[in-house]
Amino acid sequence: MERRIFIIDNSNNIFLPNTYCQNNQYPYRQNNQYPIDEKVKENNINIRIDRFFNFIINKEAEDPEKLSRVQAIELYELLEKLELNYTKEFLKIITEENKEKLKIVIYALKELVVNRKGILALKRESLLTLYDKCKRKQETYIGTEKEINNFFEYYYISLVKELGKAM
Repeated sequence: MERRIFIIDNSNNIFLPNTYCQNNQYPYRQNNQYPIDEKVKENNINIRIDRFFNFIINKEAEDPEKLSRVQAIELYELLEKLELNYTKEFLKIITEENKEKLKIVIYALKELVVNRKGILALKRESLLTLYDKCKRKQETYIGTEKEINNFFEYYYISLVKELGKAM
């Protein structure tokens, strides 16, 4: 019978944010950290936006965002007020670009309702104009150091700033 002792130096195992390490069998040690790609993070929010949009349109499945009853009622009233309560039939007619715009705007409204931001000053035209303005900014910044990686976050922050100006 033989006993082997492996000495592992943990002094340089510093974990950086947005990285992960693979689990390896003992006695091997993790030498590399693999960064989480920004596109993967972006896909997570896009998946959440798609699920929530399908929930709003279909009104059948379980709420993926777990809104309280009061928040859900408030959101539906806001969608009704802003005339953003579309049906499946209407969505078959509109273009993919407009459908994507609708998804982002509805999810931003959901975030405003959840975070209790000033939703009384919202107008449909201002929401859509701000979306178009943010989209143009994103297109102009492609390939530069100011490139917008997460469009939803950029749009939501711009929307909150606009509401702050209106109040």
